[in-house]
Amino acid sequence: MKRWRVLGPAGTFFLSAWLCTAAVAGTREAGADSEALSFESLEHYSLGSFFEARGRLREAIHEYQLALKETPDQPEVHGSLARLHLQLHEAEDARRSAEAALRLDEANIDALEVMAQLYVGARDLEGAIRTTRRLVDADPSSLSARVRLAELLESNGQLDEAADELGEATRLRAGVAQLHFRRASLLSRSGRLDEALSEYDTVLRIDPDFVEALLSSAAVQERAVNLEAAGELYERALRLDPDNLTVRRRLLRVLLLQDDTEKAAEVARWVLDRYPEDVDVREQYGLLLLRAGRPEDAVAELDQVAKADPDRVSVHKHLGRLHWDLDRLPQALAEYQRTVEIDSTFAEGWISIGYLQVQIGEVASAVGAFRRAGAIAVQNPVLPFLQGVCHNQLEEYDKAEVAFSRSLRLRPGNAEALYGLGVARERQGEIAEAADSFREVVRL
Repeated sequence: MKRWRVLGPAGTFFLSAWLCTAAVAGTREAGADSEALSFESLEHYSLGSFFEARGRLREAIHEYQLALKETPDQPEVHGSLARLHLQLHEAEDARRSAEAALRLDEANIDALEVMAQLYVGARDLEGAIRTTRRLVDADPSSLSARVRLAELLESNGQLDEAADELGEATRLRAGVAQLHFRRASLLSRSGRLDEALSEYDTVLRIDPDFVEALLSSAAVQERAVNLEAAGELYERALRLDPDNLTVRRRLLRVLLLQDDTEKAAEVARWVLDRYPEDVDVREQYGLLLLRAGRPEDAVAELDQVAKADPDRVSVHKHLGRLHWDLDRLPQALAEYQRTVEIDSTFAEGWISIGYLQVQIGEVASAVGAFRRAGAIAVQNPVLPFLQGVCHNQLEEYDKAEVAFSRSLRLRPGNAEALYGLGVARERQGEIAEAADSFREVVRL
């Protein structure tokens, strides 16, 4: 079957001239009426192409329809109609024309592209993927079709397949940094970190100043716990874009993980000099000051964070720990109480409250704090153990026995819990049972 393609003005002229010659020659072999019909159909098609090239889409559609009246079994004409109807947002007409083209030629490029776009518009990703695969099969050298297929697969959560399609795209068009970058991103998201790093290396060989690739590669290095490599990439990015706050914050994170206190403090000060409202960096700077042996300065920085963001659990936790270390127990207790006011499921906050209440002699209150923590971390054997210790101190030996027994169910053979259980039993007059507990302690 003869195929026709949409032509520009010059192409239309030459096609018409060729058709005139062919028609005259053809009369020697075919009947005059048949050739006249074929010529008229092709003439309408070429005129439709002429109008389409000039954006006169309604006139183009009219000519294509006239061509189909003369020769209704031409998939190229149906495909052209589908393409124009889609441009005019006439989805049903576009679908009918595309389906007609595909009945005649299942590999018609225009019709496949139209059907794929219609599936996307209907949010039918499976249909769009299936049709775009057919488009790729029909034209394996089409870079745009492969990229489109990769995008659809990504949207459908098929990251590995999307990465493979972009791999084929990079073989079709070598040296395109953006293609390698997109593939690297997909590989990273699917957990194929070594392959992702290899792709990022390729990107940076093509374009050493590609800042986004430097940042993304550094992030993958962080995930792979290659902190030194991540830091070097962030520093490269900073040489290209020294005022980039995102890069500085990421570099700070890496330096903190590397325990490079001096360099991290330098980065934090740079950020805070320019962005004093950055509470994340200020909180990190407070912790750096603590590492540097400057606890009072650390408290001052963290207090600023707490004032700027009073519902920030982490800063109240850090302040609680600092005050505790400085033996300011009431202030420490107040900070930890603030953490559980903000987040009542913060088990660490309840545990710290319990310990502090024991230290200041509020043992009965401590039992309640440890109980709250135990209701959150139900498999933690330490929490019922701590309740048992408090009950023994309060001479609530029956409750202590229950708490120590629960702790031992979670961690059998714990010597400290067995000893506490023995004490509770002894004080209740359960001498034989207490002796069993103490013998078990000795055996362990």
